[in-house]
Amino acid sequence: LPNILSLLAEQFFIGITSGNIIPLFLLVFLLIFSGLISGAETAFFSLKPSDLETLRFSNQPTDRLILQLLQKPKQLLATILISNNFINVGIVILSTYISSTIFDAEAFPILFVFFQVVVITSIILIFGEIAPKMLGNKEPLMFSHLMAKPLQILNFVWKPMSTILVGSTSLIDKKFTKKGHNI
Repeated sequence: LPNILSLLAEQFFIGITSGNIIPLFLLVFLLIFSGLISGAETAFFSLKPSDLETLRFSNQPTDRLILQLLQKPKQLLATILISNNFINVGIVILSTYISSTIFDAEAFPILFVFFQVVVITSIILIFGEIAPKMLGNKEPLMFSHLMAKPLQILNFVWKPMSTILVGSTSLIDKKFTKKGHNI
């Protein structure tokens, strides 16, 4: 078995080149930012009434910004979801590019697909979703402070798209509410 695995690794693995270094750093950056955005989602919406009260009586600009972002929760959630989806798509595209230059996909297509689906999905889930959301839930004030300014910027960048998203979901919600369904 070790000989087979060694032979398989030699055949499957082409190697990291200097052309992969920048995409690898970009991939790590996107993964970190995906985690920050996911953690912020949990943090902002996990703030307790006592946390919000503390923020209300504070004169810190970041505290006021957190409250300002929370005044439009649907807009904030739309911004977070749009941002995270774009980042995760970027992660998948970059990981596919990097994988295709490191591994011989033509010789072992099943292993290549396995790597892409299982390994990359696991990395995104663990480091981009699960661990950051656990931290955001454990330390919502700290995470909210950390991500308030970036979310304000993303809120501005995605405003046209998030406004359409919020408006369309409100329209759908009104249609179902008129028919007696409450979603």
